[in-house]
Amino acid sequence: METLFLRVVWLSATVSAVLLPLLLASRWLQSRVKAKSLYLLWLLFALRLIVPVEITLPKPAVTVQVPEYEVTLPMNRPSAELPDDHQLSPIEPDVESTLPQTEEPTLPAQTSVPVAVVLGTLWLTGVFAIALIQVSSYLVTRRALLRWARPVSPETRRQVEQLALRLGLKRAFQVRHSDRVHSAMVMGVLRPVLLLPQGECDSLVVFHELNHLRRRDLEYKGLMMAACWLHWFNPLVWWMSRVAGRNLELCCDEDVAGKENSAFRHRYGRLLLECAAEGAGPVLSSRFGSSKEELKARLTNLFVTKKRGRALVCLALACAVLVGGLVACEQTQNSGPDQAVEELENTITYDGQTLSFTLPEGERDWNLHIAGRAETDELGGMSLHYLDETTWTPGETYSFDLDGESVGDITELSMYIDLEEQEYTVDLLPYLQQTSPDSTAQTYHNDRYGFSLVLPEGWAEGVDIQEMDGGVEFFMKGMRDKDGLGWLMSIYLTDPTDWQGIADAGCPYGERFLGQSAQGVLFAARPTDVRYDDSIPGEKERYNALDERVDELLDSFQLDSIHDLVQVWLEEQVEQGPPEWAEGYSYLDGRVQSLLFQRMVLGYAVYEIEYRFLVDHPENVVVAGGMELDEEGWLRDYSMTAYLIVRNGSIEGVTLSDIAPDHPLFWYELPGLSEEEKWQAAAQVAYAGAEEWMRLYQGHIGGTGEYTFTREELAQAGYQAQTLPEQWKQVQGGGYPQNRNELLGAFQFYFSDALAQRMVDEMLSGPDAPFLFYEGALYFRDDVPCGEKIDGMGVAWSWSTFTITGHVENVGVDGIDFTISDNDAASGVEAGETWSFRLILEEDYTIRFHRWFDVQ
Repeated sequence: METLFLRVVWLSATVSAVLLPLLLASRWLQSRVKAKSLYLLWLLFALRLIVPVEITLPKPAVTVQVPEYEVTLPMNRPSAELPDDHQLSPIEPDVESTLPQTEEPTLPAQTSVPVAVVLGTLWLTGVFAIALIQVSSYLVTRRALLRWARPVSPETRRQVEQLALRLGLKRAFQVRHSDRVHSAMVMGVLRPVLLLPQGECDSLVVFHELNHLRRRDLEYKGLMMAACWLHWFNPLVWWMSRVAGRNLELCCDEDVAGKENSAFRHRYGRLLLECAAEGAGPVLSSRFGSSKEELKARLTNLFVTKKRGRALVCLALACAVLVGGLVACEQTQNSGPDQAVEELENTITYDGQTLSFTLPEGERDWNLHIAGRAETDELGGMSLHYLDETTWTPGETYSFDLDGESVGDITELSMYIDLEEQEYTVDLLPYLQQTSPDSTAQTYHNDRYGFSLVLPEGWAEGVDIQEMDGGVEFFMKGMRDKDGLGWLMSIYLTDPTDWQGIADAGCPYGERFLGQSAQGVLFAARPTDVRYDDSIPGEKERYNALDERVDELLDSFQLDSIHDLVQVWLEEQVEQGPPEWAEGYSYLDGRVQSLLFQRMVLGYAVYEIEYRFLVDHPENVVVAGGMELDEEGWLRDYSMTAYLIVRNGSIEGVTLSDIAPDHPLFWYELPGLSEEEKWQAAAQVAYAGAEEWMRLYQGHIGGTGEYTFTREELAQAGYQAQTLPEQWKQVQGGGYPQNRNELLGAFQFYFSDALAQRMVDEMLSGPDAPFLFYEGALYFRDDVPCGEKIDGMGVAWSWSTFTITGHVENVGVDGIDFTISDNDAASGVEAGETWSFRLILEEDYTIRFHRWFDVQ
């Protein structure tokens, strides 16, 4: 606790040096810099304050030695004096004692305690006290508001859901009526609630509050609360929290009204005036109203153009890191010899020919001796010695040759280490035995269906493997698109019931059962007729050479168990222990709470995972930032959603994100991907979402029911009818927008404003438009063309042809131009088509298409 307290104080002091001038200039910044930039600025400062990790330069300019002051506390001791009312009878000895007199042991009258311990205890008490007060206040207020709240009508619920759809809000929330609120209000982080007043509530007010939920502004406020808890002694942090809270409303105002016309903003401003007297709500809540002193800033913000402020954010963050890096509280010392030897062991590798290892960095005097023994038929027993007379330098890598054929003769091989007057022995035989004798064999792994195959000799170079929905196909190289010629074998996934029917029929086409997983039954199928062109010289021999090894391939079939992979990963995390900033406890065990497959892109399988660690000293765990600790000592030590990334049968890592894998930004920010991989993954996910709306635009949709409208009804709906169709059909599904603006917003989620406006105009504008909104429902007529015909959407093309042709500058944050081609162009056999796209990461961190199949 002492170390943690000192880090928090150091962090609070260094960050305050940059925070103070920003807060003094906050009103000036608010009038000139976009609220979104300030939102990011305060967020970065809050995160820096919450994560007490010391970031210092290798040689900081100033090293502050923390003085070890002590305070003296009195101790209770027995009194040597007796009360006056007690009388003792004297004892008179007959003889003079000759025994030596011993002095009574003196008890210390006081004890010394380090000042840091006293202050640390006081700090931690303040953290828990303030947290308890604020959390209790929130819970009491929430309970009071919800106690008399009532469910809304189905019609109101439907209207709110449509507004949420228009925003792209996917998280669940409750909707209630309350007579204790006068305008819409949202509250709660884990279980958000939208409270509506009993009377009428303008849809713009509701839209504003739902936008807070979409932006996760209540979690943002919770982050500011946590910073205030940890730094309760620093008034600048409380000031920052208030400024950031006011800025949240400006951000939300910009999202709702920033791109609208002047009339819309004036209407929005009138709503602000109507709710001006309401003031702020309880903690972890948001309401439309503002105090009178904030109202002027919000009204001004609606009609003033501001700068983006990226340079300010970067400069402030750089200053905060630089100030912290120039000042260090303590010198970093070398870890102990035990840890150094463990680090060395982790670097030992053997590739079948060479054994290598690396000495950890640090000022240490290493002395190593590598020796062993081998038993050979020709020479009998012989001793082995490697790297004798070597000068050992920390940070250097050393290796020696061990031929794979002679490894089997080695019976003993050890590394003897003398380090800092301690001796260690590392057995090297296990490292030699980890190398498989068939290390040259190539393995095909399928993450989607969870199995692996060892490819026979010649298959890696001579076979095309095509993954598809429902299975995997294996073709002779270059023959996949030749009307079934070259087909060697396929592996399919089917329902257990369907497989039972195949088995009962005696597997009429030579089907072979391979295994059953949680997804279903995997079986193999092979051709029953000739699958090669015997008119081509050598084609028969090439096909038969591959075909005769299909059984060998299927014999190597092995199902994966993702849970086994996760368990191994979890055991490694337990062994590594808690992060460096966590002190006073270790991990004893780990367990997986849930594991749910989410999506696969570019061979990366993503699972949503929830896991816990059992700690040995729960009382030392500081629970903050979304962490959880139950009564049994199981700790959830992360705040956001955890996603497990698996590729080629191995775990790439775990990433924490509040963005789901069905959003392209998740893949753009995923660590470990190359520049091309992150853009291709983002493009595939963005395409999957955009395709649904593009199909609607082109009229590739189902319909329910047949409807007819009179000319009067069409005119009332604003439809220009030159001809009357016999019937209209209503677009299926309850999730479609209910008016033109909502439809435009849905398209703008995936396409640029220009592309979206163009598509919506073609759908709804002009005489005999193919689509019509009538009483909140979308209808279409199939007797007129729907949208612009895009040939690429009806042609077989592959993401394997994805090619980045350039990076886009001066538009958004980042962007690329890329192309995809049809199969003819990809194979090079025939002249095919290639289409161009433009994908932009915009300032609000949405990823949208600005060009789509050459259309922009």
